[in-house]
Amino acid sequence: MSKFKKILTNPSIFYIISRYGTYIIQFINSLFIAVYLGPFYLGIWGFINLVIGYISQLNLGISYSVNVIISVNKEKEDYVNRIIGNGLSMILILSFLVFLFLMTVKLGIIQIGNKYNFENYILPVIVITLLTHINGLFSNIFRVFGKIYAIAINQSLYPVIVLFLIPFFRGEKLLWAMLFANASAFIISFILYLIQTPVKIKLLADWKMFQFIQVKGWHLFVYGASFYLIMLTTNTFISGNYEVREFGYYTFSYSLANVVLLLLNSISFLIFPKLLNRFANASNEQISSILSNVRTAYISLSHLLIHFVIMLFPVFLLFFPAYSASA
Repeated sequence: MSKFKKILTNPSIFYIISRYGTYIIQFINSLFIAVYLGPFYLGIWGFINLVIGYISQLNLGISYSVNVIISVNKEKEDYVNRIIGNGLSMILILSFLVFLFLMTVKLGIIQIGNKYNFENYILPVIVITLLTHINGLFSNIFRVFGKIYAIAINQSLYPVIVLFLIPFFRGEKLLWAMLFANASAFIISFILYLIQTPVKIKLLADWKMFQFIQVKGWHLFVYGASFYLIMLTTNTFISGNYEVREFGYYTFSYSLANVVLLLLNSISFLIFPKLLNRFANASNEQISSILSNVRTAYISLSHLLIHFVIMLFPVFLLFFPAYSASA
């Protein structure tokens, strides 16, 4: 029992267990959502997530930059506080620009997703996208200081809420329920981050610090966004050139594949700041050796999971004949 308690009280192990549990819930959710939404509303849901995905990736690397800088300067409390204060100001400016953009869509000045009736769902999308950037910064700060429990709650809250909502809604009502559940989960996580913050939160505006954070952030932004934008542009092409129902078929396949991607992301999310801390005090030869070992393990695990899902996909279609066209 004592060993079991030690395992549960270990933040890293708790995080991994919570992520695996969350992915199981997300996988179950994706199956029931596909059935209860149907191909048409699943197509709308896929387009809404496409817009949220674009806005989430257009973060200019600010959160990543803050994470990198404070990971290697963790002992310098005053410097870390200044980096976080300026980083938060930059995120709020970015969030305000996102708000203006979405309001122009709501007012019909910019036309996006007309066949998906996207303008009807703008208000909860605004809450989700704004807090995506803000909570993303807090999440990167918390993982540097090892406060994994708040991050685990942030990442698990929405799937758990949706799991309890699914039995009570169908069609467009389920779509609205998921949107409000997502927005509510972000609000709760934001409050939790504010309560448990490991540093003093104070907005700062230092132009030189802005430049320093953004220069580092730009490279991280290009590195991180380039991979996701490949998928997002593919989704964009399909959403623009196919009917809503056909995009629903694609969303069904994509949601199943996304479970694997999220699993791999949870591993990299956890080890990234630890690797940065080791790199800061290692020689070039040691860094090269560590990267080689991590790359080999990561690629091997990726291939194993991807091929496993490809083999299982025809089995899922047997249970979901409405999506047989997605094969």
